[in-house]
Amino acid sequence: MPTDKGINPRGLEDIFGLQLALICGPVEGDPYTDARLERGWQVYGQELTEDVRDHPRPGVRPWGFWRFEAGQEKPAEHAEVIKILAEMEELTEDERARLAKESE
Repeated sequence: MPTDKGINPRGLEDIFGLQLALICGPVEGDPYTDARLERGWQVYGQELTEDVRDHPRPGVRPWGFWRFEAGQEKPAEHAEVIKILAEMEELTEDERARLAKESE
């Protein structure tokens, strides 16, 4: 459940929208400025990243991770995603183990 961590005077419904934009990326018509998205990432980024790390496909990260942590758009190829995450030392032990098992 989204919680207001002091950045959102508009209430929980808007927090949900902000978190959705941070996961999937903003869409045309979203009310979120770049500054608001960045501040939202500072507040919710760790939680949102932890939520997707258990995804069946190792290496899944929210849109905000690529924008605000990696400083680039998410690569189209999954192998490139894994390479970048490995270089950034962002793969969890579980993700590394699952990737090793996939390559066997």
